[in-house]
Amino acid sequence: MSKYRKCALCDFKVTLHRHHIVPLSEGGANCEENAILLCPNHHALATADDKETIQKIRRIKTGKKIGTKKILAMQKVNQIMIEGTSKN
Repeated sequence: MSKYRKCALCDFKVTLHRHHIVPLSEGGANCEENAILLCPNHHALATADDKETIQKIRRIKTGKKIGTKKILAMQKVNQIMIEGTSKN
């Protein structure tokens, strides 16, 4: 999460929502890699699957335009790495 506590899309700072990029109901992880801070307006757009807002969020989190399957794959790799280090 941003240490500056502002909306990732418009810099709004008063009220923020934690948005899951891949929803938990679709297999998304409840982790920092799958979350982004958004103002109420951008959170509503993202929740309503506004394509432009979703693509902006994915670019911010990954540095490039990627799809849901790629994000899920990245989360799975991260989880495997975390589980592997916790066993040591």
